[in-house]
Amino acid sequence: MRLGNSEDGDNMSATIITVSNAGFNIASDIREAGILTDAELIVCDTDADDLERNSASADCSFLFDGSITALLPQYRHLVKPIVEEITGSLYIVSALGGKTSDIYTSLLAIKADSFRRFVWNIITMPAAHEGSETRERAIRTRQYLWMCADMFLVQDNNKLSTIPELTIGNMNEPIVNTLAIASLFDMRRSINYNKDYTEYIPEKYRSVVSMYKNIFKYPTI
Repeated sequence: MRLGNSEDGDNMSATIITVSNAGFNIASDIREAGILTDAELIVCDTDADDLERNSASADCSFLFDGSITALLPQYRHLVKPIVEEITGSLYIVSALGGKTSDIYTSLLAIKADSFRRFVWNIITMPAAHEGSETRERAIRTRQYLWMCADMFLVQDNNKLSTIPELTIGNMNEPIVNTLAIASLFDMRRSINYNKDYTEYIPEKYRSVVSMYKNIFKYPTI
């Protein structure tokens, strides 16, 4: 299955970019569920060991500069080679909360938007036990991403305990199962309208997962 179609209905190519080891793990669960299995997979990380391990199942990989501590315009060139050759839909997959991973997730979304790519952000929000600073940083990043990505699929890990029998080993189940349903529909066509996406989220996950369009790029009409 492939999420995202061209406006004339023809299938487009799709690319998944993962940011950090956590982002790679989310994408791996998505592909193991049979979703976006024909998409190109690009893995990115600031940790060389994680990158080497995860790149074994990727089409290509990029080692990011881990010394970057702020989201600044002069750093956009660092992600340009990653997105400039992408022609179809782009799925940026990451777990927000890490300082450098949040910066690179934002840079990728900004650069992809400048190339007029259709961008999905598939992200998780950190749990409370990861610390208030981590949580607040993730919230700021999510707010920033609202201005440059097209569609969002967000899982709030702080609410996972509300789902009975969900274990740490299958913590990505809510976001994966929601994406499995969304992949059956032409989401690109619906984003031009005032659309409630709750129906695409399995009822048992609705307290944890949200899916929405970018209200800045697609105002409600």
